[in-house]
Amino acid sequence: MLMNVGELKEWLKRPEDERTVLEHWLATVMIKGISRGSREDLEFMLQRVIGRIKDEAISDSDQKPFVIERSDGTKYELGHKDAVSDPEKEE
Repeated sequence: MLMNVGELKEWLKRPEDERTVLEHWLATVMIKGISRGSREDLEFMLQRVIGRIKDEAISDSDQKPFVIERSDGTKYELGHKDAVSDPEKEE
């Protein structure tokens, strides 16, 4: 929904058969959250629509390195603690 708060309030006054239950619910939660200045209302709505975000951190060991392969066949790994910033200095 790309509209300002006034447009959203007017949109909610339209006949009920012109909007889905989800659209009505989302618009209502948005207006209440904006009027209260509540971050929790937006968070609640997003958790219901797209799902809860996990609160666990990703460790470096869970991530796969990014490998760059040159045309001469040499490979360089980026994205982990042992990665070399300038591979030319290694040779």
